[in-house]
Amino acid sequence: MNPSSGLPPRSRTVNVLIASRLEPQFQQQIAAVNPDLKLTEVCDLVSAELRLAPSGGLPPEKRQALDECLSSAEVVLAQMPPRDLVRRAPSLRWLHLVSAGADRLAGTGILESGVIVTNSSGIHRDTISEFVLTMMLMLAKGASACFQRQQNRQWKRFVPGELKGKTLGIVGLGRIGQGVARLGITLGMRVVATRRSAVRRESDVTGVDALYPPAQTARDAQRERLRGVAGAAYARDDPAYWRSGVEGHEAHRLPHKRLPGPGGGRTSADPGA
Repeated sequence: MNPSSGLPPRSRTVNVLIASRLEPQFQQQIAAVNPDLKLTEVCDLVSAELRLAPSGGLPPEKRQALDECLSSAEVVLAQMPPRDLVRRAPSLRWLHLVSAGADRLAGTGILESGVIVTNSSGIHRDTISEFVLTMMLMLAKGASACFQRQQNRQWKRFVPGELKGKTLGIVGLGRIGQGVARLGITLGMRVVATRRSAVRRESDVTGVDALYPPAQTARDAQRERLRGVAGAAYARDDPAYWRSGVEGHEAHRLPHKRLPGPGGGRTSADPGA
C-alpha cells in the first residue's frame, strides 16, 4: 500500500517488443491484457538487420535505434529473433515465437540463457494443413498450367493426376503433421510419417498407415520406391528428395528444452508442430 494515498502501488511498465509482423487487431488484444504493457514494433528493423547481415548489417543510426529498444525489452515476440539477442537485451525474461518450431534458436545461446521460451504450437495446424493440401492438389491437377493457359486464352486438353492412392510422406508427426495426415486419409491417400520418438516401424498408429523413426524412413523409401511422396508443401516422386528431407531433419536436432504448452509442454527438439 502507498502510505500517503492508501492505494496499491502502480505496477511498473513492462516493455514488449513486437519483432514479427503482427496485425493491429492482435497488437490491440495484447495491449488490452494489462495497461502497464508498452508495445514497441521493431519488425522492419529486425527484418532489415537479418536481410543485410551478409553485407554488414544495419546503418549505424538504425542499429542504434534497435539496440535502444532491445536494451529495455523484457518480452520479445518474434518469428526470427534479432541477432545476438541475449547480449543486446539484458532485461529479457520471455521470448515468444509466433512459429511452432524452435529450431532457429539452435546456436543462439537463447535456450541456455534461462530466458523463458514459448512457441505457438497448435494454432497453425488447420491453416498450414489446408495450405499443404492446396499445394498438393495444385501439383496433382496441374493448376499452374491451367492458370497460364487461361492468361494466354489457350484451350488444351490434358489428363490431371489424382492424389487418391498416392503415398503421402510426413516428416514430423506433430500437430500440423497430424492435420495433414487427416486430410490425406480423407482423400484416400496412403499416409506414412516419421516421429523422432519412434524407435521402430509401427503399422497400427492412429491417423497414419505407418510410422517410422527418421533413420529408417530413408532406407524404406528407397526399398519401396515410394511414389508421389509429399514432404512439407511439396509432392515429389523422387525418393532422393524424401531421403534428403529426413537427413536434413536429423541434422537440425535441438538439445532438449521443455517449452510450456498443453499437456505438460513440448520440447524444442520435437520435429512436429
